[in-house]
Order: sequence, then structure tokens, then C-alpha cells
Amino acid sequence: MDYVRPRPNFPKRAVVTSGMPYGNKLLHHGHMGMTVRADVFARFLRDRIGKDNVIYVSGTDCYGTTAVESFRALKQQGDNRFNSVKEFVEFNHNAQKQIFKDYQIGFNFFGASALGRAAQIHNEVSKYFISTLHDVGMVSKRSSWQFYDKKMGCILNGRQVIGKCPIEGCTSEHAYADECGLGHQYMPQDLINPISCLSGEKPELVKIENHYFDLDKCVPDLEQWIASIEKDSDTAPFMVKEIKEFFKKPEIYIKREYLPKFDSIKSQLPKFEDVTKHDKMPSITIVFDKLSDREKA
Repeated sequence: MDYVRPRPNFPKRAVVTSGMPYGNKLLHHGHMGMTVRADVFARFLRDRIGKDNVIYVSGTDCYGTTAVESFRALKQQGDNRFNSVKEFVEFNHNAQKQIFKDYQIGFNFFGASALGRAAQIHNEVSKYFISTLHDVGMVSKRSSWQFYDKKMGCILNGRQVIGKCPIEGCTSEHAYADECGLGHQYMPQDLINPISCLSGEKPELVKIENHYFDLDKCVPDLEQWIASIEKDSDTAPFMVKEIKEFFKKPEIYIKREYLPKFDSIKSQLPKFEDVTKHDKMPSITIVFDKLSDREKA
């Protein structure tokens, strides 16, 4: 008997999105690839459930360190077309918007997170969420490590530091302060051989205070949600795998050359588990129950 695939379940209404390109450059093939796929999906849904029930929305991500760093690089090269980061980002946003229009991408809305009415809504909604989370005790002040360029006298943002990815098995030689070119994420203090893009020298690690969302308090509910989407045949397995990565317990990777030093102090560390699979691995991995234990270690 031939296998018959079950009929797909269509929603009554849908919001389709695609990744927002940063405001630091024009579009490249990767941007177009993800946008064309989302556009095809939006058109398909409009055909199935009606065009008034589907909204395809995206826009330029005006924030983040990429725009600041790209603007600084332009100034260093003597390019004086733009007087501010905002002017630079607005130019790129308008260019991106025109390119999508030329490719006939069917956005219902393509805005910019720091420009015009979209910026007002972005600020209002962000303030509402952060204030509400703070009022109910879901935000706390914590210290974290950040890179400091002593020669330039400034804290470095995530894109102003380059090093080697610390994640075991990763081949990326182009890693930023907390994420490498292949998408692995880690803590700044784990970056191997960090170099400041401003001075070309090794930066120092300093502790600064920021407000953090207490994700740990939500983990039980989120784990139930993850289990529910994992059972849903419409959910791609790679999506579930990516989400689960964020819920791994705090880890530290220790290269084998440092094991003698580690052995001399491990009795002083908070409780941890060694999860190394075999002796031939270039590093060992120790896992802690809480982020605070990892930070203390």
C-alpha cells in the first residue's frame, strides 16, 4: 500500500517573516535567498487562506554593533558621505527596500527599526516589555565580562574583537566576542586569542553591570513547549535542535594543555560534571547546574 501523506493544517491567519538584514550594508545573495523563500511561502498561503489573512513583514535592523563598526571603517577610509550612523543606516535601508522592490518581493510592510513610525512603535513596545518584566521580577542586574582596549581607552563591542572560536570541533578562524562565523555562541572570556580591531592588540577582560532577563525561571514552561512542538510533524527537526541549544547547562571548555593547572584547583570549584566523551578529544567539557556557578568557576 502506497504511503499517503497527511493533509497539511493551514492556519486561519498568518504572519510571515524573514530575517532582517542589518543596516550596515546592501543586500547579498544570502539575504535574497531567505527572502525569496519566505515570499513564495507567503504567496502560497495567500492562495490557500486568502490574501487578507496573510501579512509578510520584515525590515532593516538598524541597531547592533555592525552598523557602528561599518560606519567607523568608512570614516577611516576617508568616506565622508555620511555625517552620522543614522544617515548611513538610512541610506542602506532605502537601498535595500529598492532592491526588494526590483525583485518584486511581496512585502506587506518593510520598515526600519530606528526610522520613522516603525521606530516609534519599536521603542514603545520595547519599553513596555522591559518595564513589565522588571515590575514582575524577571529582570535582574548582573555583572559580565567585556573586552576593554587599553590603548584606545574604550570598551569594545562584539564586532570589534576577533579571535578563534572555542567550541570544540569548530573550524571557524573568524570569531567575534560572543559568536563565530559559523553561528556558534559562547561567553566572551572563552574566545581564543582575542585581538582588538581598533588597535590590533590583545584586549583586557573587565567586568561591567547590565540588566539581564532571568531565563532560568521560565525553563520548565519552555521545556514543555519545546516538547509539544517536537511532536508536531510540521516542525522542522533542525529548528527544535537549535532551540534546545539555548537550554544547555552552563559549560566550560578546557584545553588538555591546561589540565595540570585545572587539576590543582578543581576541588575549589562549585559542583560540576565532566562530560568528556573520550580521551582523544582536544579539550574536556565540564558542566555546571547554574550560570552563577560557572561564572564563579
